[in-house]
Formats: sequence, structure tokens, C-alpha cells
Amino acid sequence: MKPVSVVFGDCVGWYHPVAKPSGRCVVMCGADGYEGLCSYRPWRELAVLLAEAGLPVLRFDPPGSGDSGGPEEMSPDLQLWSDAIVAAVEKARRLSGAAEVSLVGLRLGALAAALAAARIPRAPMALLFPVLSGRSHARGLRVVAAATKEGPEVAGYPWSEAGLSALSKLDLGEALKAAADRPILLLARPDGMAPAEALAASLPSAEARPAEGYGDLMAEAHVAEPPAAAYEAIVTFLLRDLPDGPENMPSPLAPGVLRLRFGVTERVVRFGPEDGLVGVWSEPAGGARPGTPALLIPTTGAVHHFGNGRLLLRMARRAAEAGWPVLRFDGTGMGESENPAGLPPVRLLYQPGVVTDTRAAIDWVEAQGHPQVVATGLCAGGWASLQVALADSRVIHAMPLNIQTFVWRKGRLLTVPANREREKPRQGHIRWELLAEGRRAGAPWTDLAAIFMPRILRRGVRRGAAVLGRNLPPAMLPLLGAMPLLGSIRVFGWVRQLSARGARLTLAYSDMDPGLDELEVHFGHLGQRLAGIPGIQTIFVPDADHILSTRRMRRDWEAAFLDALGDPEDQTDVSFGQAPTKRITCPSDVPSWPAQSSWAAQPRPSSRRTSA
Repeated sequence: MKPVSVVFGDCVGWYHPVAKPSGRCVVMCGADGYEGLCSYRPWRELAVLLAEAGLPVLRFDPPGSGDSGGPEEMSPDLQLWSDAIVAAVEKARRLSGAAEVSLVGLRLGALAAALAAARIPRAPMALLFPVLSGRSHARGLRVVAAATKEGPEVAGYPWSEAGLSALSKLDLGEALKAAADRPILLLARPDGMAPAEALAASLPSAEARPAEGYGDLMAEAHVAEPPAAAYEAIVTFLLRDLPDGPENMPSPLAPGVLRLRFGVTERVVRFGPEDGLVGVWSEPAGGARPGTPALLIPTTGAVHHFGNGRLLLRMARRAAEAGWPVLRFDGTGMGESENPAGLPPVRLLYQPGVVTDTRAAIDWVEAQGHPQVVATGLCAGGWASLQVALADSRVIHAMPLNIQTFVWRKGRLLTVPANREREKPRQGHIRWELLAEGRRAGAPWTDLAAIFMPRILRRGVRRGAAVLGRNLPPAMLPLLGAMPLLGSIRVFGWVRQLSARGARLTLAYSDMDPGLDELEVHFGHLGQRLAGIPGIQTIFVPDADHILSTRRMRRDWEAAFLDALGDPEDQTDVSFGQAPTKRITCPSDVPSWPAQSSWAAQPRPSSRRTSA
């Protein structure tokens, strides 16, 4: 059975129903920050396993995290999290009709579950890789945190000194001792078994076991793997001594609506073949006027639909506050969307199916009364936005951000460094300083020529192909673009195709992004060969890395993004084929907006513009 979106308070969650529920259901609270981002897909797999075993499950995002409402940039507040867990327990009890509600927590979510346990009826509880000591965890966060004007950031996720101080006062053992006597399963990393065993010995009905797989669970989103043995232990533990199930099945559940400040609403939607794709539909206050374009945000690689640092969520909500209806969604096998073929994420990225998924999203948006869309996305999501613009004339504006390649080739690595060293002027793919270093080391010219001449010739051919792509008749471009080393002709043909159709293309890059090399190969330094092509512009986010890993970088991008996006009411009357080419550099001193600030109500920082 498909999970159903639920809303309670500021929290958004997913309820996994079962055909014949037992007398016990489960509430899951996951990790925070970057750990939560990496473990999202494997954590969902645990919910599926529990539901398949006959245990209804409610997993949810605490306020200020995931898809939930509340402040957008705040330290995890464990007291607020525990309040949300108590509310989730009551919600799960009503949805399932179960007599007992068990808690399952991961990392910091395990500590929050222990705090909530004292306020809910007795039921078994399982804690996976729990934070045993808030003091030790806070000390570790301080070590890895980056200092900013607004406080510490851990992998781009905000903390504050007040939040770290509050965390330092919490202890898992004290929280569990305050709870009523209940069976507890502690699954700790092998190197942390000594304190876990000591804690279990101090509790009347607790057991501690070593669990492998923490590193695989917290790997990058496209390679993260569930700890199978630990999951099996949790399922077996929660199936012990089950109470009788409810006599009457609860009524079917309707998806909830999250109401945000400034009148913006969000709801989860399903679309595509057999409703296998999942997205979040954001609407401005009063609803969007039919006929206006909508904004489409495909998933970023294997990261789910709110993005690293909630970047995609913030983009959607800021755009909705400015009047845009927005659909951000997970592609096949990503986030909440289904994976009928069971393929690993690396087999689902940069594939034709990504374009198929995006066109299915456009179909759904059109059925809501919005026949045209603007498509944007980061990295692989940007690639998808460009490809769907080429494939579907309903896309009137494509805004790819930090696209790493225009033509995907098998064998490319998916991992992209977050920062790009630029101590010297960029030399693209040819590092002249390495040639000079080789000469100083005594390497003969013949050996150096064998290394560098192929690179120089290949680069020259590609640059020549880009010049031809800009100037040759359009009918010749597809034929020549299929030839080896002449891919720039094909890419330039895409740009000219969009311009001739009257669509706009905004190529956006962080100015420390490795993708700038690809931009330079096809379009010259900072895209200078695009100058004069109607409807084409470039945006550069200053002092930003590939994933926009800090709050300041994300806010700079939001400012430039909204400036380039414009007003939805003005889109249908614009002659896109005559749009000027512009290079926009957004400011680096964007003020700190209040939580869920309204761009309609707040003065926007103005972007500095220069003619390309």
C-alpha cells in the first residue's frame, strides 16, 4: 500500500498503512541536518519493512526540517522535537487504531524520542546509532562547525551557541530513566558499545547490541545503504508480544495541507504512471490564477525534493510568496517516488527517464490550469530542466544551476567537489603551470608534448566547434554535432533552437563551480559567445560552491533566482525571443531574512547588472 502524506501542526509526515494492522504502530524520527539528508532513502526503507511486517508506520519531519513548516533556519530544538513526537504518537494512534505506539529514533532523533518517551504510554522503543551524550555530541559539532556571522554551521546546516548549549545539557540515559519502564533496544556502533552497554545495564528492560553500517547509512545520498542486520533486529524486536489489532479498520486517509505564513499552502501530490511519482505543490495566497506559468523543480540527483540545506524547498516557498505556483518533485527511485525496476540511484540519473518524469510533471501541472512552465534545478536537476526544455515546447524558460555537463557520457563520476580552488587565473582543462613545472624538473619536450598536445588540439577543436555552432545554418548543426569532438556544435544548436522557439535560457553558476570549465569549452569565458543571442542570459553567484553549502550562498542564489524568474503575471505577455542577454551578479551582502520571510513584503536586494 502506498504511503499517504499527513499534516499535524507544523509537521509533515508519511503514514504507511497496512492491510491488516496489528495492535502496535510505529512512529519514526530520523536524524538531523546532513545525516538526515544522507540517510533519508534508507530510513524510508525501514518504514517499508515495518509496514510489510504488519506494523503501521508514521515517519515525519520535525518543525524546521524536511518538508515541515516552522522556522526555516534554526538549530534543532530537541524540546520542540519531543513535543512533535508526542503529537505524532497521538496522530498515529488515531490513524491506525492501535493500542500501542512504539518509537524508533535515529541519531539525534533517538535522543528526541527518549525525551518524549516520558510523556507517552508504555511501548517498546528502538534507538539506532543514538546520540548517547548531548555534551559529547555538541563538542563534536563545535569541532567540525564552520564559523559564520550568524553562528556555527555544520555541513551547511545552522546551529547556534544557544542551541549547542541546550544540547549539552541533555543525556540519553537520564531521558530514558525518566520514562516509564519499557523494553528498549539500543543499537550502537561497535566503537561506542561500552557506554551503550553501561546504559542498558542501568535500565530495567533494555538491551544493547552492536550494529554495523553507520558509515554506509551516512554516505552520499546516491550511494547510502541501509544497515540490513540492524533493520532486521528492529523489526524482530517490535514484533514481540504484539497486542490484538483493532476490530474496525480506520477510515481512508486524505492527504493533508500545510498552511504556511503569508498564505502559501503546500500539499503532496502523485502523478505519472500508476501515480508512482511524488511531489509537493506550493500555491501562493489565494491560489494561482489559471493560465499563468508554473515553476517546476526536479530533484537534485539522488537528494530528495527539499534539497541540501532545504535549498529546493526555500526556492519553492520564496517563489510561491512571489505569486508562482510551484511543483518540486522526486524522480523515479528518488526520495518518495517509486522505483518499480529496483535500479540503484546511479542507474537512474542523467537518463532519458529523467526527461520522461519531468514531462509527466508538466502534464500534471497543465491539468491544474497552467499550460506553460519554467523549469529550474541544481546539477542533475539543472540538466533535466535543460533537456525537458528541448523536448517540450511547454517549457518557456529553463534555468539550470551548476550544470556539470551538457552531454552526459557513460563513465562520468557523480561526485562533485563542494569547493573549487582558484588561487590562480583559470586555465580550463590545460594546466600551463604543470607544463612549466615539468620543464623545471627536466622532463624532455617530447614527453611533455605527448601529454599536452592532445589536450591542446582537443580543446582547440571544441572551441572551433563552438564558433561553428554559433554561425552555421541551423539545418547543418544536428549532422555535424553527432561527430566526435564536435559536441559543442550540438550544444550551441540547442541554445539556438530554444532562442528561435521564443523560449528563454538562463545558465546559472556558482563562481567556484567546476561546471564553469564546461561552460567555457562550449560558450567561451563566462559564456561570452552567448552574447547577442535573444533570450539567453547567464547568472554567477559570487563566492559560492557547487552545492551552495552555506546559508549566505543560498540566500545570494535566491536573490538572483527570483530576479531572473520575474513575476508570473508578466510571463505570458512577454516576447521571449526578444529577451536581452544579461549577466547578473547577485550581491554577497544579502540581509538575514526572518524565518519564512515574504519576498513580497520585504524589500529585495537589487542585483548588479552588466550587459553581456
